[in-house]
Amino acid sequence: MSAELTLGSVGRRIAARLFSPPDGERSGAAVLFVHGQGSSQRGYLERAAAVTERLGATCLTFDLSGHGESDGDRGMLTPRDHLEDVLGAFDALLEAPGVEPGRVGVCAASYGAYLAALLLGERDVRSALIRAPALYSDADLDRPDPNRLSTTETVETAAALRAVAAYGGPLLVVESEHDEAIPHAIVESYLRAGRDARHELIRGAAHRLSEERWKLRFVEIVVAWFAETLGA
Repeated sequence: MSAELTLGSVGRRIAARLFSPPDGERSGAAVLFVHGQGSSQRGYLERAAAVTERLGATCLTFDLSGHGESDGDRGMLTPRDHLEDVLGAFDALLEAPGVEPGRVGVCAASYGAYLAALLLGERDVRSALIRAPALYSDADLDRPDPNRLSTTETVETAAALRAVAAYGGPLLVVESEHDEAIPHAIVESYLRAGRDARHELIRGAAHRLSEERWKLRFVEIVVAWFAETLGA
């Protein structure tokens, strides 16, 4: 069962959808899904539905400001603005019926994975899965640029890596074998920073999981990861 929601993020209207297990089937676990730059929650609806159905977990998808049906001009928004969206969505998920605060995970891709890494330093996240994670320097946090390119950074220059380094929970970094947008060096940066980081490769996949077999493989990875790390 899913229902549309409207969240408030620093005065902007954020479109979201909450996936709830049937009464009596709630495991107490929950997962927040965060999409990438220029995308929307639409690509995560099927994934959230699968996690809810198979793990009894409550899930939340949403459109970042300036994306999908959410308010905002994407060209004027910064990563810090979008982090506020993620924080608001995470807090909304915590308030959903049956969610146990210590059993909330995050699943995100690309720019959303970068935001999810920042989230690790701001909230109590039980486990995280980041696919094809983007990475930006501290100088980019307050700079609007919807066309910015990921760069290889260090813990000293990237807040996302510092948050991952300080994070004590399990982290899975999923890489596309033929990713044309995120170089392997960035994946390695996240893996080196994490205290409990694991790596999973989707064979043959490009950055965007455009083929059905890649999408299905990713769903299997997501379900297996949160079954293990959230006890669902």
